[in-house]
Amino acid sequence: MALRIDYKHLAALDAVIREQSFDKAAKRLHITQSAVSQRLSQLEQSVGQRLLTRSLPMAPTAQGEHLLRHARQVALLEHELAQKMKADADSYQVVAVAVSNDTLAWFVRTCMQWIPHSPRSLLQVYVDDESRTQQMMRNGTVLGCISQHAAALPGGEVTELGAMRFYCVATPDFAARHFPDGLTDEALACAPAVLVSHDDPLHFDFLAQQHPRFTGAFPFHLIPSINEFVDVIAAGAGFGLVSNLLIGERLKRGLLVDLSPARPFHLPLYWHRWAMESALISRLTESLTAAAAGLLD
Repeated sequence: MALRIDYKHLAALDAVIREQSFDKAAKRLHITQSAVSQRLSQLEQSVGQRLLTRSLPMAPTAQGEHLLRHARQVALLEHELAQKMKADADSYQVVAVAVSNDTLAWFVRTCMQWIPHSPRSLLQVYVDDESRTQQMMRNGTVLGCISQHAAALPGGEVTELGAMRFYCVATPDFAARHFPDGLTDEALACAPAVLVSHDDPLHFDFLAQQHPRFTGAFPFHLIPSINEFVDVIAAGAGFGLVSNLLIGERLKRGLLVDLSPARPFHLPLYWHRWAMESALISRLTESLTAAAAGLLD
């Protein structure tokens, strides 16, 4: 039996997830809160499964993820069709993308090459580690992401952007004080590191690759904002991994020193998006590919 979906019901699911509130979802859709609840209930009855966890933060169930992903892809295609047909000129289309802290500034600058030429398009950027951005595509939150994973998701496409170089850096004074003999396991156990999260995948990948015997605890500053993260290192409070996109002129001017010059650390980056005929996504893909050619290895 064919699955029959009312797209007004899908819009209710999408709005509740985006707004994290039935009341705000109702205002977004210009209907009452009870109408939102009714549409969501009817959608769950039509598929015979729960589609949303009501606890905060509200999130789609596994089946809800499939419907949410479908709804957002259809919304993008319908928006582009309306633009071609000169219809619904007052509507906006959200283009949601997930990127990492390290690529955020570069990604936004790249987007400014095409967003101004994409009428009625709104950019929404979600930030997470390169190892976790794909999950936002799986659950329908975003239409595309920059990830360190090479394999395309089912129903998706992937383009290799290149490899981002990371430097393990510190100020000259910090390096002389904490690493007089280089990045030894003993020094790593005592020198304060700078992390963006408790489980900072980049830092631990670096240790696993270049110092596999070091598995102990170490002191660290926790700085969840990438700009302040670099500032803390530049102030001489700790050492950490900074990408070539953020290092600027600090290495050339001697403000920071590379603690591992003989063993460069690279992170491959891939642009993932759903396989669909979208002019917006195609333009974004072309812009990212062209921009990456000049910045990534």
